[in-house]
Amino acid sequence: MPPSLPRPARQPRIAPVAYYGVRSEEHGLLVIKRSGERAELLTARDVDGAPVGLGWGYFGTGPLELAIALLADACGPAAARRCGWWFCVLVTSALPSDGGWTLTRSEVRARAAAAGWRV
Repeated sequence: MPPSLPRPARQPRIAPVAYYGVRSEEHGLLVIKRSGERAELLTARDVDGAPVGLGWGYFGTGPLELAIALLADACGPAAARRCGWWFCVLVTSALPSDGGWTLTRSEVRARAAAAGWRV
């Protein structure tokens, strides 16, 4: 009887991460980060630790803060510092202002690469 072949190693299944922008009458603009069954709010803080407002669909500080928060979560703080402004110009300022947008972590990383970040 021939020896059995080793089984291939199983790769851990990692749930893809997606970010959802929604507008709520009760809570305003929210960004929900979802990974598998887990969902949480994506938040951003200023240098003093105070929460900052996220926004999208226009040029301003809200879309810039969203760009920085998405990049920091998907690519790390170095990408957020280096590419935040370009990501804002290329991505977050162009998202539909009424909400209803979705970006996956892979899309954020691909767009960060287009803005000059080596992913």
